[in-house]
Amino acid sequence: MYFALRRELLDLSADRLCGLRLSLNTPVASIAELPAGPARAAVAIHEEIDGRPNITVGVRSLRSQAAVIFSLEGDLNEHSSLAVGIDAALSFGENMGFLFDEDEFDSGPAEEVRPRALGLWQDLMGPALGQSEVLAQPPVAPAPLAPPSLPDGSFEVEGLDDDSEVLLLEELADPEDELANAFADEPGEIGAEPLVPLSKFRHAASSEPLSPCADEVQPGVGEPPSAAK
Repeated sequence: MYFALRRELLDLSADRLCGLRLSLNTPVASIAELPAGPARAAVAIHEEIDGRPNITVGVRSLRSQAAVIFSLEGDLNEHSSLAVGIDAALSFGENMGFLFDEDEFDSGPAEEVRPRALGLWQDLMGPALGQSEVLAQPPVAPAPLAPPSLPDGSFEVEGLDDDSEVLLLEELADPEDELANAFADEPGEIGAEPLVPLSKFRHAASSEPLSPCADEVQPGVGEPPSAAK
């Protein structure tokens, strides 16, 4: 017997519920469909909408509150007896670490137990009645939109009435601020004299051409070319 993950909703009603066994413990379940953590489980013996008998194992994570259900594949009428299917379901749950209590229907008449057992199943599996739930992701807030621009190029600030005053950065600046005024002077013109005087090693060069010293011998003047250095 094979139990497969059930994708469709389990439409379970009290008149089609024939048995329910709840888990006695909350082991750390490690299955692919749920995050690792403590979980509860239950085995439901019921009839499908078309009247076929079936057995469903429901598991619900106590940490994420997500639930998955596994139902018996095939027709249970093809097997030797319903008891064999129940034993297979209990073994399937025990492989995940669950220990199950006695059948709730053994505590009294079926007409009285069915509504209570259905409530226990719904409390365990959640409002989806055991339907496989997708883990809810936190909603992503949309990026704030830029304020709409007006025809004159300005922007309309949402949430302000006509009497509200909007201060610009230029209005927030203090005209008496000495630090701000220090950078407000216009730069000097190109070619103006530097503010810092030149040192003695950086005197401005004279516009007159330099003349050779009297004792300096110029190559090619008064000497043969071979004597020039």
